[in-house]
Amino acid sequence: MNSTSTDLYERLREHIDTMSVPMPKTDSGIELRLLEYLFNHKEAEVALCISALAEPASKIRRRYGRNKMSLQDMEQLLDSMVNKGSIRGGTKKIRGEMQKVYGKLPFAVGMYETQLGKLTRTFENNSREYFHGSFLDDFYKSEPRQIRPIPINEKAVASNAVGVYGDIREIVKNSDGPFAVHDCVCREGRELNGYTCEVTDISERCISLGGPAENILESKLGREITKEELLDLFKTAESEGLVIQANNVKDPIYICCCCKDCCGLLTSINRLPNPGELVASNYRVDITSNECVWCGACLKRCPVDALELVDKKINVLEKRCIGCGLCVSACPKDVLVLKPKENMEIPPADNTQMHRKIFLNRYGVVKAAWLFGKALLGFKL
Repeated sequence: MNSTSTDLYERLREHIDTMSVPMPKTDSGIELRLLEYLFNHKEAEVALCISALAEPASKIRRRYGRNKMSLQDMEQLLDSMVNKGSIRGGTKKIRGEMQKVYGKLPFAVGMYETQLGKLTRTFENNSREYFHGSFLDDFYKSEPRQIRPIPINEKAVASNAVGVYGDIREIVKNSDGPFAVHDCVCREGRELNGYTCEVTDISERCISLGGPAENILESKLGREITKEELLDLFKTAESEGLVIQANNVKDPIYICCCCKDCCGLLTSINRLPNPGELVASNYRVDITSNECVWCGACLKRCPVDALELVDKKINVLEKRCIGCGLCVSACPKDVLVLKPKENMEIPPADNTQMHRKIFLNRYGVVKAAWLFGKALLGFKL
């Protein structure tokens, strides 16, 4: 990458880094190589004119320069970038008329996940290196967290430890759908390197609900399933030891059945001593009796090594427990149970509120208000 390219992609990194979810700089410059893969030079120049708030092509073209590109060519280029997964697209009512709109994406959760079916080994390896380095440090400083584990097993739910917004089955039952399922991009990336998942054979384990499901079906990246089929998938996921993780809102629109072998999130936090402090879980496993028979089933089941056997006694490493509840159903003697934390947190209402809160916590009220004010006046955010 020559100096001109380096400058262009560094400016683009800085532009993406102003979002609620950061895109931190590294000493190696690996993040610039990721951006170079996702954006050619022309696309990078246009992306510098795209705001975090979705806008029509005409406004993006005005920033870019009307004399540089026709509106038709701008819209065509933006649509191509949406298809590549480097930016997001949609529709919005503007002055009483539905129009196409476009906005920038964070690297994750965002650009990386949209590479399903398009991953290369180089991009995957660079992404993993970035996830396990500078990106991980900044990602887990975000409050509230983007993702939360939701207990799935019947014993955990029946224990009454799982309160409001904590029963994934009820969330699905109360949803009007549609429901779509598609392959796991994390698993796809691992398989590019010749790795075979030892936890499950299920490849279709990422779920979308409502509008996102419609987008998945329209793009033909996944297939539609019924509510009953989805509930059956949860049963299979629970039996195979998969962690249910959803976007951290009251009514999730994205749900993933994650394994400790492939999941980018789980493999990242497993490298650290305190996974339980890095996820938005309201629960922790607890010991309810001394009837443990030291079978080790819970140890094998835990995806984050939050349990240990010491002197014929199960011990909970609270800083590691993510409250998924998988160990509860594995225990033949009902020794384990999920218990709520002392300070239960109610998730944000939706993705917009979640990212607004992350943005406010990252920049502070004064700067965030100033930036949102600029956006309302038509400036890019």
